[in-house]
Amino acid sequence: RIVNGSLFLLLTGDEEVPADIAAALRGMGRQVASNLEYYRSGLTGNHAFNNARALLFAGLVAKLPSGADLALAIAKERLPKLVTPDGFMREGSSHYRFLFTRWVLEMLWLARRSGQSAFVQLLVPYAALLVRRCWFFLVHDEAGSRWTIPLIGDVSPDCPPEWLLELPWTDLACELYRPETLPEPPRRRGWQDMFSSVEGHGFLGRDEIASFPKSGWHRVDHQPWTVLLRAQCHDGCIHGGHWHHDLGGFVLFHKGAQVLIDSGRLDYTCSPSSRYGKSAEAHNVLLVDGLGATSDGPSWLAACYVMVKVDVQVTREGRTTLITIRHDGFSRIAGAHILHQRCLKVDDIGFSMEDSLDGSGTHRVHARFHFAPAIDMQRVNQSDWRLGESDLKFVTEFPFQSVVQVGQIGPPSGGVLFPAYGVQRLTKTLDLSGTVKLPAICRYALIQES
Repeated sequence: RIVNGSLFLLLTGDEEVPADIAAALRGMGRQVASNLEYYRSGLTGNHAFNNARALLFAGLVAKLPSGADLALAIAKERLPKLVTPDGFMREGSSHYRFLFTRWVLEMLWLARRSGQSAFVQLLVPYAALLVRRCWFFLVHDEAGSRWTIPLIGDVSPDCPPEWLLELPWTDLACELYRPETLPEPPRRRGWQDMFSSVEGHGFLGRDEIASFPKSGWHRVDHQPWTVLLRAQCHDGCIHGGHWHHDLGGFVLFHKGAQVLIDSGRLDYTCSPSSRYGKSAEAHNVLLVDGLGATSDGPSWLAACYVMVKVDVQVTREGRTTLITIRHDGFSRIAGAHILHQRCLKVDDIGFSMEDSLDGSGTHRVHARFHFAPAIDMQRVNQSDWRLGESDLKFVTEFPFQSVVQVGQIGPPSGGVLFPAYGVQRLTKTLDLSGTVKLPAICRYALIQES
């Protein structure tokens, strides 16, 4: 079938591919082999691995043996660079890691059917870890009875995020990893239609901490709250990837419904919308003097300017969970020596956050909060907002100036969401700003009113 631009042949028994199609596939395989997407150190990314997927299909389906041999060599070289020992794709995107898992599963499926034992042995350990970590991102909406993933990092043009949501329920995935209790799958048509799916029953209850500091991903489930964030050091070198300037940012769910979101990214052009989606301003972060915690400067910037040291600690004591993020990203501001600590606290009262800035001088700060499109913000007073018809209230203890942005592509930008590649929706961004003398502490909270 032709599925979202990918040629995927479902073979049964000893069925042969028609000669004209096989010849076309061999030609395409030779074209890919002659134009592998390898670039200078650090910039190759996932494209070369996708080249290997095409070469494997050309090699095994269209009888181009050299294609399969080259695919194996590329996969051996790319997989350790693209997948962390914890099973996360290194490129900083939740959607791309589902897409990448799909590629690995398709290659494993074909290698098994074709008796490629070397390929199978290479792929199985990676595939099992990748499938397992898909569950890290899945969140179930209790009221709407639907599954979603937060759109952290780039959104791929290959397919909408929803098209891959049922991937962990396919028999291909479940034989590699399945949770002890397999919940009901999403009820939508997508990639899984090409395979059999395993029926789930019950609910995947979570009240846990899943923290992977070496991979830069962290999740806390503390009923009724779910917090996900990516926070990773930067060594100052250039790296290809699909990450955004989201250090210190997070996404927040209440009873599985999105409250604070990542804005996503419209496309890969240099348009104002695309630049905004990747910028710090599009995330739930703190900015100092208009700068985010990480730099997106040109390649000639000194490594010491781009380098960021990050430390994340996740702890639980009784019915309180703390996520503490410390980084020196603002130290590039001349003469300020700023260190930032953000502490996220989840307990039975609600969700609260504290930003501590240690340094010197007077600085302009902006705290950005991007709310889900379904949430209607109603101002109660200068520092409090009621969130629609819910029992949630957002409060701040700092005398900020406040602006609610809707549908603005600026600067200043805010109030836009990109749920799929090339798709833009309106939402609401709360921008809190003020001038502070360091050291300073800013506090905010989401309180569930009784």
